[in-house]
Amino acid sequence: MKKEWVFSYGSNMDLEDLREWLIRHRFEEIKRLINQLRRTGVIAVIRGQRVVFNHISQGRGGGTCNIEKCEEENIYGVTYYIDEKFIEIFDKKEGYPVSHTRDLFQITLIKGNNNEEYVNAWVYYATPEKIDKTLKPTIKYKNVVIKGAKHWGLPPEYIKKLEKIPTLD
Repeated sequence: MKKEWVFSYGSNMDLEDLREWLIRHRFEEIKRLINQLRRTGVIAVIRGQRVVFNHISQGRGGGTCNIEKCEEENIYGVTYYIDEKFIEIFDKKEGYPVSHTRDLFQITLIKGNNNEEYVNAWVYYATPEKIDKTLKPTIKYKNVVIKGAKHWGLPPEYIKKLEKIPTLD
C-alpha cells in the first residue's frame, strides 16, 4: 500500500484529541490509524514559515493554527508516514478543500543525533476566505496544541513561544 507524509503543527499533534474527533465522526479503523501515527511520528520543521492562529474555526470557538510565510521563522511539528487511504480522514478533519487547502512542502525530519532528512509532506493551511488576522485561540485549543508539542518533544524554546500566544479567555 502506498504511503504519504503528512505534517501536523496544530491539534493533530495531540493523538488523544484526534482520536476523540475520529470517534465523534464514526470513522473506521481508528485504532489502526492512531497506532500508525504513534509508530511513524517524527519531529519535523518547515523553514521560512511561522505558525499563526488566524484560521476561523466554528468548532474550536476561536482562531486555530495556520501557516504564514516568514523567512526568519520555522514551524515545528510532527510528520506522520501513513497509508494513502488515511489522507481522506485528514482531508475531512481539515475541511479540505473549503476550509483548508493542502500542498506538498519540503519538510526537514529531525532525527536522533541531529541527523536531518528531507521529505515532501502534505501540509494543510487555511484558504483565504477562512482567515481572520484578528483572531486568537481559546486557552483550551492552545493547550491541546501545547500538549501535542510536549508529547512529541518539540524544542523547549518553540513550546515556550506557543505558551506566550495570547488567548481569548
